[in-house]
Amino acid sequence: MKNSHLNEKLDNRPAIMDTIDREKVVKAFGKLGFMSDYESKYITILRNSQFPFKRITLPTTKSIHIELLKLYADDLGIPINHILHLIK
Repeated sequence: MKNSHLNEKLDNRPAIMDTIDREKVVKAFGKLGFMSDYESKYITILRNSQFPFKRITLPTTKSIHIELLKLYADDLGIPINHILHLIK
């Protein structure tokens, strides 16, 4: 009985964007001053064109998980909402 009630609550929750198209993420970081530094079959490294030349490593997949973007935002000291605004 408790499990069915729990499942109802989970099914009625609002949809959350879990992943974002990789190309949109790369363009958003480009607007923040990052450019492609290295690309391989598995990863792309973006490098900030201004000092302190921070780098971001993105997997070469179709989409990037929102949690990874949150980690990068924290590391860069940028609010995640700002990055998400650049993506839209």
